[in-house]
Amino acid sequence: MLSRRQLRVKILQALYSFYQSGSSDLDKAEKELLGSIEKIYELYLHILLLVGEIAGYAEKHSSSPRHLPGKEDAEMARVAGNLFIRQILSDARFVKEMKERHISWGGQEDLIKKLAIELKNSESYKKYINAGTQADYVSDRDFMLEFFKKHIVKSEPLRHYIEEKNIHWNGASDWALSFVYKSIETAYEGGKNNILPLFRDEEDKIFVRDLFRKTILHGDEYEKLISSKAVNWDLDRIALMDIVIMKMSVSEILNFPGIPVKVSINEYLDISKEYSTPKSSAFINGIIDRITADFRSEGKIVKSGRGLVE
Repeated sequence: MLSRRQLRVKILQALYSFYQSGSSDLDKAEKELLGSIEKIYELYLHILLLVGEIAGYAEKHSSSPRHLPGKEDAEMARVAGNLFIRQILSDARFVKEMKERHISWGGQEDLIKKLAIELKNSESYKKYINAGTQADYVSDRDFMLEFFKKHIVKSEPLRHYIEEKNIHWNGASDWALSFVYKSIETAYEGGKNNILPLFRDEEDKIFVRDLFRKTILHGDEYEKLISSKAVNWDLDRIALMDIVIMKMSVSEILNFPGIPVKVSINEYLDISKEYSTPKSSAFINGIIDRITADFRSEGKIVKSGRGLVE
């Protein structure tokens, strides 16, 4: 689910916290890193469930005993019977995750009601209803995709709830929302794999653990390399974030034979532009270039795979 770029960012944040805290408990730090990634996944599932909760609200109010069924009830019943939503809510993996993680929207009736009313008043809803009453998977999915993009993604009450609910969710809402969008966009009728996995494959999980651990275990060695190339700079004068980014870059270049050197360098330069100072990218690029040149001359860079041999 998380891209390699996003995994690198999570590792960077965990390393920064580890070094800043002065901790030496590597096992605890790794557990916290994996836990923070799990929390993003839980947020993804949480928001995906919200789509179903909105439909549930529609179903509840379309069958209200307060008045005789009419056109409006029939329209809301169509939303309640949305084929895409039914498919997601009955997905075996989704049901299992909801149960094991105890995910629910209990106590958030006001937020669900607000979004359900927005749905009813939206142009997306009007187009959906006016298109006819015949159930069709593609139109049901596309309707929810459009509503999600125009309303749920932009919902300030939802963002406020996310920020208040869990400290690990702060700053992760855009990622989780993009994952839900992808789940809806790529869903197909009869599909049984619409719920994204936490990691794309076992290799990504190994990447997280190995990069985190090896950066810490060889940290002193990497610091000496960085210091030797930082002409006229003491490490104390270099921002901690920049040091961590350079350590990660060196660790990845040396320890991951399947990742091209150029990819590693470009990834960390891009990350530095977002997470460090405006001048950090050029500074980091100069240091890593010098270190990489030495690695090549000393035969320390070993890459394997088609097109990766150094």
